Amino acid sequence: MTSIALGTVEVQVAMAGSGGEYQAALAAGITQVVEGVVGRIIEAQLEVEVTQMLGREAYARREGVPREVTRGQCRRCGTHIGKQFQRNGHYRRQLLTRWGRVTFQMPQLVCACGGGVRVAFETVRRR
Repeated sequence: MTSIALGTVEVQVAMAGSGGEYQAALAAGITQVVEGVVGRIIEAQLEVEVTQMLGREAYARREGVPREVTRGQCRRCGTHIGKQFQRNGHYRRQLLTRWGRVTFQMPQLVCACGGGVRVAFETVRRR
């Protein structure tokens, strides 16, 4: 189970204008908040997947981690051993959902040989 603290969300809309303008501004504010929440949920789930695949939390050493085969594969040496992989930052990605265009940070991995790691995430698929 993934637990994500959302904090307090506040939507502010000016009361000026006709009823239609107010409703459109309110809908835009709600959409923006929902897109942010959905993006944070996707990011949290991706981090859970990376942690499970590597067998360790962020900033934890590889020592003592079993040499298990993972869903990731190094593009240079071809290994599937999760102990050889480490986190290498994030890149920005957008995803079109029923809640709107969601922007989130996609995790990247690198192998001990220096090659990038291709990961088949379950949360978000390619393209």
